[in-house]
Amino acid sequence: MKLIRTKFESGERYSLLIDDNGVPNWYPTLFATSKLRNSAKASNTIEAYLNAVKLLLEWCHTNNILLEETFLKKQFLTTEQIEGLCIYLRDKKDKKTDEKLRKPIIQRKEFNRAKIRTNESVSNATTYIRISYIANYLDWFAKQIISERNQIIDREISHNISCMVKSLKARRPSRPVSSRSTKKGLAENQRSILLDLLNSNSSNDVC
Repeated sequence: MKLIRTKFESGERYSLLIDDNGVPNWYPTLFATSKLRNSAKASNTIEAYLNAVKLLLEWCHTNNILLEETFLKKQFLTTEQIEGLCIYLRDKKDKKTDEKLRKPIIQRKEFNRAKIRTNESVSNATTYIRISYIANYLDWFAKQIISERNQIIDREISHNISCMVKSLKARRPSRPVSSRSTKKGLAENQRSILLDLLNSNSSNDVC
């Protein structure tokens, strides 16, 4: 399974998750088209979503978990499975990074540094995004699978799906404070100047 990028005649870039035979994976493609592309998500966002879904499917394959069959039985990821998935998402490097670290290194000191890096986890920001995107995908996928079989999503099923999604999101690491979220305002010297001006003006007011 791999992620490829294609370009439409209109110039729009689009990402696809394909199997070993080059056939697009149906549900990730449907999700990307119906939920993301139709919501005007940027191509980079769609690619990031599909990268996260790819990791999810790899984890399922490694652990012999058949998501479609499981969800059709009205069973969802257990707490233990969710824990394992989050650990996988935290520790799994991108393929490009893995290949770079596997390249032969001549100097012993550099080799040791590379070996240490392979054991490092991805950043909290990356883990946060991966878990968020997978939680959103699983929420859609579970409901899509069940509704396709003309099965009713009653209150209990909806609650169980919601619990799975919330359990995933609850395991996201703390989100790093973005520079954009830094509190904006006047600097100390600017506030002093402004207060002086206000006081000066107020002294000239007529009572």
